[in-house]
Amino acid sequence: MARAQTKAVKTAAAVTAASATEVVADAEAPVALQSSQVYANTLGALTKARDSMLTLDWHVELNTATPEQQRAAARTLISLENAIMTLSNARLSEIAQKMSESQVELSTATEGIQEAEQTLENIVGFLNAAAKLLAVVGKVVTLL
Repeated sequence: MARAQTKAVKTAAAVTAASATEVVADAEAPVALQSSQVYANTLGALTKARDSMLTLDWHVELNTATPEQQRAAARTLISLENAIMTLSNARLSEIAQKMSESQVELSTATEGIQEAEQTLENIVGFLNAAAKLLAVVGKVVTLL
């Protein structure tokens, strides 16, 4: 009987250890998923911002802008394209830590650019939102 109890204790200990390992593995899994989701959201926001700047509506509004605003828009479009290419070419495994560290800022900047896209008439507001997003992306990957 003592042998059966010892075996039961060892089995229970093995199950507990296996469960603890699974909990640790499960705790680590969301971090990788979270980084990949932040990466996807950021890249999506950059791409959508660039696409918004290529629409007819944007160009109609841009025609009424000052020459300085038009130059700023051109610089922002180039910067967005650079950020998209740089982030697309980056290995997630190499930038995952920086993505996690900047997650809150990236989420806030992504939401800001999405809100600004709703009203393209506000060129300055859109350019400011794009600049904030680019600044945070610059913390994750080196932008030219």
